[in-house]
Amino acid sequence: MEFFRVIKLVFKFTKEIWRLYKKRFIVMELSVILAIFVGNLGIALLIPAFKFLEPLSADEKSPFLIDLMIRVFDFFNISPSFENVLVIILFLLIFSFMAKIFEGYLRARIVVNIQLSFQKNLLKNALDASYLKFQEFKTSEYQNTIIQECHRAGRAFYLLCTFYSGIVMTVMCLVFAVLISFESFLIVILSGFIIAPLTNIFINRSNIASKRIISNNENIAQVTSDILDGMKYIKSVRSTNEMFEYAQEPISGGKKLRVFLEKNLVNISTIPMSFSGVLLIVLLYLGVYQFQIPILELGVFIVLVQKAYSAYSGMKSKQGGLVISIPSYFKAFDMIESLKEDKIDFDEGDELSLQKSIVIDRLSYKVSDTTILSDISITINKGDSIAIVGFSGSGKTTLMDIMLGLYPASNGDVLYDGTSISKISHQSLSENLSFMSQTPFFYPASLRNNITLGKDKHSDEEIIDVLKMVKLDSLLESLNFDLDAMVGGNYRALSGGEIQRVALARELIKQSSILFLDEATSALDNETELHIKNVLEKLKGEKTIVLIAHRLSSIKNADCIYVMEKGQLVEQGKFDELIKKEGAFSKLYSTENINS
Repeated sequence: MEFFRVIKLVFKFTKEIWRLYKKRFIVMELSVILAIFVGNLGIALLIPAFKFLEPLSADEKSPFLIDLMIRVFDFFNISPSFENVLVIILFLLIFSFMAKIFEGYLRARIVVNIQLSFQKNLLKNALDASYLKFQEFKTSEYQNTIIQECHRAGRAFYLLCTFYSGIVMTVMCLVFAVLISFESFLIVILSGFIIAPLTNIFINRSNIASKRIISNNENIAQVTSDILDGMKYIKSVRSTNEMFEYAQEPISGGKKLRVFLEKNLVNISTIPMSFSGVLLIVLLYLGVYQFQIPILELGVFIVLVQKAYSAYSGMKSKQGGLVISIPSYFKAFDMIESLKEDKIDFDEGDELSLQKSIVIDRLSYKVSDTTILSDISITINKGDSIAIVGFSGSGKTTLMDIMLGLYPASNGDVLYDGTSISKISHQSLSENLSFMSQTPFFYPASLRNNITLGKDKHSDEEIIDVLKMVKLDSLLESLNFDLDAMVGGNYRALSGGEIQRVALARELIKQSSILFLDEATSALDNETELHIKNVLEKLKGEKTIVLIAHRLSSIKNADCIYVMEKGQLVEQGKFDELIKKEGAFSKLYSTENINS
């Protein structure tokens, strides 16, 4: 059953490779066949080479290869001699070597092409897909697919080529062996029926161990990730010994599996080697004394049989790798295709130009059977600065995500000047909406690129002015006002507050008409937060500002505050009005004061 499962998997993968790389695959496999044929022919020609050292007697029957060699020489009008045959053998071996080099080059190109194209397509399609479609896969799935599965997908092709090469080499060597001595060939085949099942037992056990080791490695990676993520807490409560014990089980289990695998690999190589020694003695005895095969022919026969067995063993040993690697190819391919199905056309849709208001009209949002937002209605006039507040899990961020066009509403709509957000082009949304979250996007690159995201739309003076606006003077001075200086990662480290201010500068320099802030000042100290608050105050009337705040004292001047609770809008009004109501907002404010 396992054999047929492997064949089915290999056939399916071969069809896929044929579809994508038909011409290169044909050329590569022809190179393999040609290289193997010519190489084995060169070895087989040693027989006529040495036979030409002394002429055949009149009553001696001419062996097949010698007769074939004489016919070839006669055709090209070349004198049959030992030296001429050696020249031909040398030429054949060089040609075989060059063909193998060429095949290896083609194979490497396709392997790398598969790996890189999968990685690029996966990342590109993830960026082009809707945010809802993107979230169908976990971040860890994307990371694992880009790093592991795409690598295995390329390796699957390498193993497939090795698998086919093993088949061609095995068949070709046996064909030449049959031409030399059919009787000896039968002995080898009978011996193979004895040794093959025994070898397969250890190969199958090794394949099972390999699968378990991969699973164990994933467990070790997860355990390590858990410990590293919680290192601060672990050290603070001094639970290092307990966490070390927690990590021991998968590590110890991995040790046992690896020892088991190595023992089987030793058995795979040792048992056939020992058996082949016995087989060699049997072949020499029977070949020389029973079948009267010349010792030279028998020697070449043994070499060819040994090559056939090595090719067969290599093919079988790659079987487990194929079973593991081929599904990785289809997993990566299916993820790419799934993301491609929901590709966004950035230019399709209407233009957004806010002149009047943003209207959230009886909006509801559900995930499966869970209601996240229920019947939300809000009107935000152009130039207003409004705040959305509520306890954790009240639906604030989800509401903002829908206003940004990241999720489609289950019911109701978000209207920009009466136009549904679903009908506005993503390009127009990108140009008119600015967004900053409590965990802003930041990547190791130049300070300029972190502000402009690689878009050369702004002068150095504009970038420096906006950085000063968010109070990053000290950062500029430390970089000698070099906007192309690298920051983040292994470069100049930035604090959490500096990263938030860089992200805020990025949104302010866009000069979009609507600014969304999701707890954007959460990592700032009180003095810097007050400065940013004053900056935002100056933008009132110029920009429409929608913000989610955890520090309620920072939204005292908001034109309107909307209070959410369990996905519903429970209160709205100005700061002082809501405090006097002694309702949900007053309770939220009191809780903040107690905690502070």
